[in-house]
Parts: sequence; C-alpha cells; structure tokens
Amino acid sequence: MKTYIKRNAGYISLKKVALLALPLALFLNSCKKDPVTPSTPKPEPQKDAVVLESIKMKTILEDRISDPNIPDYLVNQSISVSAELTLKSGVVIGFAQDARLDINSNGILIAKGEANKKIRFIGQVAQKGYWSGIAMYSNSSANEFTYTEILHAGSKPMFDNIRSAVSMFEGSRLNVKNTTVSLSGGYGMYFRNSALLLNFANNKFTENKEAPMLMTAANVPQLDAATTFTGNNGRNVIEVMQSYIDGAEEIVWPAFTDGTGYRLNGTITTRTGWKLQPGTTIEVVENEFINIEKGYLNAVGTTEKKINFQGVVKAPGSWKGIVIYSRSAYNQMENVKISHAGGIRLISTTKASIALFGPNMSNLSLKNSEISQSGGYGIHLYGKNAEVNADVTTSNSFTNNAADPIFAEE
Repeated sequence: MKTYIKRNAGYISLKKVALLALPLALFLNSCKKDPVTPSTPKPEPQKDAVVLESIKMKTILEDRISDPNIPDYLVNQSISVSAELTLKSGVVIGFAQDARLDINSNGILIAKGEANKKIRFIGQVAQKGYWSGIAMYSNSSANEFTYTEILHAGSKPMFDNIRSAVSMFEGSRLNVKNTTVSLSGGYGMYFRNSALLLNFANNKFTENKEAPMLMTAANVPQLDAATTFTGNNGRNVIEVMQSYIDGAEEIVWPAFTDGTGYRLNGTITTRTGWKLQPGTTIEVVENEFINIEKGYLNAVGTTEKKINFQGVVKAPGSWKGIVIYSRSAYNQMENVKISHAGGIRLISTTKASIALFGPNMSNLSLKNSEISQSGGYGIHLYGKNAEVNADVTTSNSFTNNAADPIFAEE
C-alpha cells in the first residue's frame, strides 16, 4: 500500500520525495573539504661520486654530498695535478687501494676547509695504509692544507722508499694548519732535503705506523709547540735526518706541549747558533753524534724543565756524544742531562760524552747538569786551549760513567 503526503489539493508519494532529495544530498556532499594531510618532503636523490682524472686546467671542486663520510669524488687510479686545484670546504675524496695524488711542479693544491666543514682525503676502505698518499713536487707558496683530514694513506713509497701520507720532494713548499694526519701505513709526513714547511700550526698526528714526521733540521724551527705529535704513533718523536743547522741567525728548536721529543737519525752539524728551549728532549740513534762545528750550542733549561740528551738505546755508550769545535760565549749548557753517550771516540782515541777541540780554542760553560752512563769520560779536553768553567767538576753531577769526570789531553 502506498503512503501519500497531502500537498494542497493533491497528493505526492514518499518515493517521489526521496528521488527529489537525492540530487540535493549529492551536491551538499561534494561541497565538503577533504581532511588536510601533512606533506612529507621528498628525500634528496642520492648523488653518485664523480671519478676524477688528472687535472690539467684550473679546477674548483665543490662539496656535492652533505654526508662527510661519503666521497664527493673518487680517485680509482693514480692521478696528477698540473694546474691550480682548489677544494671547497666539505669536499671528500676517496682513493682506491695504492692510488696516489701527485702535485706536479706546475701544479698547486689549495685545500682550505672550515672547522665544522673539513676537507677529507680518505681511503675508499677505512683501513690503515690503504692508499699511497699525496706527493708534493710543487714549489708554490700557495700549497695549503687547512682544516683538512688525511686518513688511511701510506700504503706504498712515493719516493726514497719511504711510506708516508704526505711526501715532500726537494724544493717543494707547503702550509699546514689545523690538519689531522692519521692512520698512515708509514710516516705522517716526509720532507726530503730542501723541501720547505712554510707555516705549521695546531695540527694533529695520530695512529701512524711510523713517526709523525721525518725531516731535515731546516724545517724543525717551523714546528709549533701546540701541535699534537704523541698519539699512539709507532714512535712518538720527530725524526730528524742527518743534516745541517744553518742560517744567518740563531736557530731555535721548540719544546712541545705534549712532551714529544726529537730523534736524531744521523749526525747533526751546526753552522750557526742552535738554541734549545727548556723541556726539550733529544735522543740519538746508536753511533751518531752532535757536531758543533760553527756557531754555538745554547741549551739552558730550568729546574722544572731540564733539557735531555739521551740515547735511543738506553745503555751506556749507545751514542757517541757532543763534540764542540767552536768558540762562543753562547756555548752554554745548564740544567741539562746527558745520558748513554761516549760509545765511540769523538776526538783522538778518547771516548767521552762531551769533547772540546783545543786547537780551535773551543769552550763550554756547563753548570747544574748531570752526565751519566758514559762509555768513557764525562768530558774530554783535547789540547791546552780547550776551555770549560773552573767549577765544572763541582757544579755538575757525574754518575755511573766508565771513566773519570774529566780528562785533559794536551
């Protein structure tokens, strides 16, 4: 039975009412707004590292990938730089096994990072001694590492059969500041004769297989006290090859805040004044010596910061000692300890920790110091014109030496 609604004089069925209302409902429903869904930013597409080839024209490498652990550039085989190469802050270069980077004589490398955005030279595998390293042949004063990390290098020698993360060829030049050299399979840095370190400050050398640095005496004065050299390296010393201390002015060797000492791998000969700062330690390999030929040796320590000369081998007579041929009022040693010298004669046939050559009228003032474990005498005066302070035997300590404190030979 149908149900009707009265409309004026006529009637309309409920079914017809429903059909009439349907379009209105659909219209109203279409006017409702959809609920707002927060938009999710799309991830940045992963960039592939660019494979580098030898640089033959002026080039600037940009930081392409924000993650400092992912290389922006890859060196899959050894390449060279024969033009100016600038690396922007944050650049990371990953090297294949045994690959190397040569900065040729006509090339320049400018790697100037920032404290919070360092430049990184790393191995494609994070392994000590994975890639060869950086060989510097360029003599440009613009060559620079600042806020840079050099990791995992030193796999193979680049020259002179010496493994190092950075190897400096003769005549090359480099500035190094706020830089870390770590996990080398050899030395941190190697400076061949006449390679020049221009500026050096606030650097860090850690976990290198050999010593942090191997260099000639010419570059030692450029080192700064604040750099950290003692950090689980194979030998926590600065190794100095046989060379001359030369120049028009006095040469000063710094004492390092972290207590790192110097190791003389060969004879050091002075041709100018040589001054050691209080707290300096110098150790000498077996059978080598210190030769004060010209100029002077000025080693004046303090009670709290003595200057130490000792053998690498801690045994009586392991190194030859100090021989003085010069005459100077600055030949002074005070608050000094000399140990393990006197192994082989310095002058004539006499073994001693210190020897003075009289025919040159050589002289030395030695006070408040100790000579111990000599393989011979404490001091040898050769010739009547060799001169020491009159109270040398009473103002110093001579202990556990093989012979008397002093021997004068005319």
